[in-house]
Amino acid sequence: MSDAVGAGGVPMALAAVMAGAGALLVLRSLLRAPPAGESRSIAAHAKAAGLLAMMIAYVLAAPMLGYPLAIGLFAAAVAAYGGARLGWRVAAFGAGVAAFGWLGFVKLLGVAFPVGTIFGG
Repeated sequence: MSDAVGAGGVPMALAAVMAGAGALLVLRSLLRAPPAGESRSIAAHAKAAGLLAMMIAYVLAAPMLGYPLAIGLFAAAVAAYGGARLGWRVAAFGAGVAAFGWLGFVKLLGVAFPVGTIFGG
């Protein structure tokens, strides 16, 4: 890509879309009554808050760790938080997400991923 978007443009656009979708989901859940037999549980909100904390940690860690490592760790953490058993499959999932992102952006689109300050980037 030879435009002015750069490596920061794609994550910012993705964050804006995700924030908009999240806001719509929150609004929808507040406007609808819970299904019969279900109540609004604090546990569901606590789980969502945990995911939000992981996203904030990813945003803060990405410049230091670099995008590929941060994305891989974030994907593995979300999988484990969602109930996947810790082990080689979770690690392989994180590595696969990082590799897929790197191949898609760096090789296919030509958008360089920052390597992170701890690796001299």
